[in-house]
Amino acid sequence: MNTFEDRQLLVFFNVNQQSTERTKKFLECHYTIRTHAPDFFSNRTVDEFRNIADYLHLNILAGKTVEGHKLEVISLKDFTVSKFNLAQCCKYMFAMSDIASHEVLDNNKGWRILFDMNGFGLGHFLRFHPAVVKKCILYVQDALPLQLKGIHIINAIPLVHQILAMVKPIMKKEVYDLIQIHTSSEWESLYKVVPQELLPSDFGGKDQSMDQLHGNSLKKLEHYANWFKEEEKLRVDETKRHGHAKDPSEIFGIEGSFRKLCVD
Repeated sequence: MNTFEDRQLLVFFNVNQQSTERTKKFLECHYTIRTHAPDFFSNRTVDEFRNIADYLHLNILAGKTVEGHKLEVISLKDFTVSKFNLAQCCKYMFAMSDIASHEVLDNNKGWRILFDMNGFGLGHFLRFHPAVVKKCILYVQDALPLQLKGIHIINAIPLVHQILAMVKPIMKKEVYDLIQIHTSSEWESLYKVVPQELLPSDFGGKDQSMDQLHGNSLKKLEHYANWFKEEEKLRVDETKRHGHAKDPSEIFGIEGSFRKLCVD
């Protein structure tokens, strides 16, 4: 694969189980959402990522589960509520997912995402803008270039149930069913799926600490700086779409509604 576009197609083909028809639908969905969600997919610069990384850890772990699933861990680095910005967190998360999809081309075996709620509280939750939540969910379930095998919420606090109640009506059942909750006293339930030794040392595992992994993540983002510039050129020209042009209100919904872009 010699060109940027060829590499992208290989990633999408793999994540769609090498189905040509599924890949075609995925391509349209993927780039339509990216076109109409600039808060997630524009200005993906090193400086922007460094600003977000001041309060957010997001690291890809070295090991794989017995099933061959790769792992990504997300946690707050700084608990200060005023620094927390959900759209920025999504931008960082989706950038790292892009990197992950390119560096692990056998990603059709799947990924497990671990969200650590340590330090998360009501103040952070109140900064969840509904429109941002909707966009994030739509992208994750219809256009993320990774196959999700599990979404694990670790060090879960009671507030998690309010969050899940908010997202359940706008989330596909098959995605919602991937969510598993593990409180600080229920780590054994996580270890049944994710062996303890695969986790960062902060969580009793044998991988590097989250701080050490954090430095590696920033280096990866720097390495992909030109890739992000090139990727931002791949957007939909709605004036050339067959039928009627789509706009953000149609894709993401308005006034509390939620409309699907992609049809299985």
